[in-house]
Amino acid sequence: MAKTVKRLFICLDNAGYEVSLERLKIYVSLPDAKAERTGYLRIIDESGEDYLYPRQRFIAAELPIPTRRTVLKTALAMEDLLHSLSREETRSESPLWHKDSLSKTAARHDAGMEQPIEWDAAKRELRKRAG
Repeated sequence: MAKTVKRLFICLDNAGYEVSLERLKIYVSLPDAKAERTGYLRIIDESGEDYLYPRQRFIAAELPIPTRRTVLKTALAMEDLLHSLSREETRSESPLWHKDSLSKTAARHDAGMEQPIEWDAAKRELRKRAG
């Protein structure tokens, strides 16, 4: 069976697709020759599903092989997580390490050492730290 070659693209323009795409985020693209001939890419977006988006909204992410592998591995893990969460299950238990982490965060919050931050502000801060 042939291996599906996944490529990485950075979103440059998400106008009109703000819920589905984030600017400057790396996305996985699945091969789709017909779509590419007509100027589109098949992108796995924020929903975890693949949809066609205009090619001019993206730029190819030329990354060193080890970095590319890490990004793809993370993206595939997130895709698996989204699919597992979307399945109808009675209840999923949080792993012990996550419960511990949440408890520590709650304790810092209760002690006034940590305050919640809006998601958009958190993303701006992370981008600022990344340089």
